[in-house]
Amino acid sequence: MDSIKDLLEQLLKYFDSGNVFCKSFKWLYWIISVLVPISCIVGITETLDTFKYLSGAGIFFGLLLIVILLAIAFFGFLYWFRRADDVEATVDTKARFVALPPVSHFIRTLGEFAGIVGASAGTLIALFVNLEMTIEGYSSGGSWIAVIVTPIVSFVVIVLARFISETINATASIANDVHSLADFNPPLN
Repeated sequence: MDSIKDLLEQLLKYFDSGNVFCKSFKWLYWIISVLVPISCIVGITETLDTFKYLSGAGIFFGLLLIVILLAIAFFGFLYWFRRADDVEATVDTKARFVALPPVSHFIRTLGEFAGIVGASAGTLIALFVNLEMTIEGYSSGGSWIAVIVTPIVSFVVIVLARFISETINATASIANDVHSLADFNPPLN
């Protein structure tokens, strides 16, 4: 019976230290760092399937799309793999509220990745699509606005993700400070 209590005590200490959350998010980051290149490779194979329907300019812009997808795959792998190491630094093992910092870090990382990819790849793709439509003689209409709006929206995504992340961090910090004040017993003179 004592061994079960000891095992339960160790398990609870592991949860209370925040290590379970850090390890879980680290694994999630590693999984995402592998899924991003895989999804880009799937996108490349889909792009290659459409080459038989494209003309000269379309083939050129299709090749540019493949280069963008390869860049996203490379960047995505490096970005998520690098951020996986940062998760453990977000948790103070002496703090009372240890689940919020990894969640906050994930929101920030996801927002930054979406914003960076949206601003760079989204803008280039919108530009290439509009150039191809112009070269092929089609009216692109108001789609040139996407070239301007995409980086702005991507910047807003980054700012909102950082705002939500920092709000969560501030909430956790305040909660930990209040909890530590409650434990503080000043000597009475």
